[in-house]
Amino acid sequence: MSDEPHDRPRDAGPAGSDFLHLEVTEHLGGRIRAEADAIVLELVRAAVRERLEARLGERLRAFGHALGDALADDLEANLAIEARLDARREARATDAERARAALRGRE
Repeated sequence: MSDEPHDRPRDAGPAGSDFLHLEVTEHLGGRIRAEADAIVLELVRAAVRERLEARLGERLRAFGHALGDALADDLEANLAIEARLDARREARATDAERARAALRGRE
């Protein structure tokens, strides 16, 4: 598209003025108004977080640690069971090989 006057919309300004943003305050204001609810929610969340931390922080941390410990105990138990199952699978494979060798007369 050329910068000829007939190629440009009437309200676009003179040729070569594309860099101008003469209504920047309206543009930015509109964008901020559109995001205002999210901004307010963010501020309220921060205030609630601050108040909960001040009033219940230690107890909430202890609660979280207790939950984390219980989950870690369950995970460690599962890992130990998996290790025992893996060991038994390997032993069964060895047992089966020994049984086949015995059947062939090679112990």
